Amino acid sequence: MKKYNLKEVKKIAHPIDSFWTVKFMNPLANRITLLFANHTKITPNTVTLFSSLLVLSSIYFFLNPNTLNFLIGGILFQAGFLFDCIDGKLARLTKRTSKQGAFLDTFFDSVLFVMAFISFSYGLSLFFEDYIFLLISTIYISNFWIESVTPKPLKKIKGFKDETDLKNRFIKEYENKKNKKIVLGLKYFFWKRGIRMRFDRFTSEGLLFLIAPILGYIFTNSRNLKSIFLFLYIFTTSLLILFNFIEGVMSFILIRGNKK
Repeated sequence: MKKYNLKEVKKIAHPIDSFWTVKFMNPLANRITLLFANHTKITPNTVTLFSSLLVLSSIYFFLNPNTLNFLIGGILFQAGFLFDCIDGKLARLTKRTSKQGAFLDTFFDSVLFVMAFISFSYGLSLFFEDYIFLLISTIYISNFWIESVTPKPLKKIKGFKDETDLKNRFIKEYENKKNKKIVLGLKYFFWKRGIRMRFDRFTSEGLLFLIAPILGYIFTNSRNLKSIFLFLYIFTTSLLILFNFIEGVMSFILIRGNKK
């Protein structure tokens, strides 16, 4: 059996990814991937199924609402996301990618996320006796589906092989520029570190499914407990809508400009 190293695991990671994934998930996911690849016969599909079981387990706790169960459910959900990061890495590293595996990963990722989010929102609505959380979750999920069908400009732009090529060429061109603009400078700062310059679903999941339950458990007896959850719900949903709108407009401009 071939032995892999950490450098090889990092090399097969997505060139640009979510802030939450890059900073909080990948450091641990990379090492677990290396452990699985070098010392077990665990398949990527097995990791996908385990990830799904963790998320399904979180739903049970969300539907039995109290601040401790919200925290346990949030930890289980984030553990499920951790293994969701691992299955793809393991498949690419060991060259065991397949259409079936990709379908299972995408299906469970999308469907179970929606189930977990609705369950969490319903649990909060029961706990606080206020269905505004379900209303906001409807807006959030609608935005999630809009994001999934938004045209990706890279697929329509000629001259770029893939996202890695786009990232490398942008960094090289920016470093050679004499007059560096602030906006491009911010993009360079994030892309150089492999971080997507936007607030996305995965970062919002970290806030809603982990940070919010932790704060909720700490401030269980606070009068502002409901306000903490409500603020994070409104904050994350508003940012997602804003960034999706900006990305949609930019995609339209890039695709249209490429056709001329």
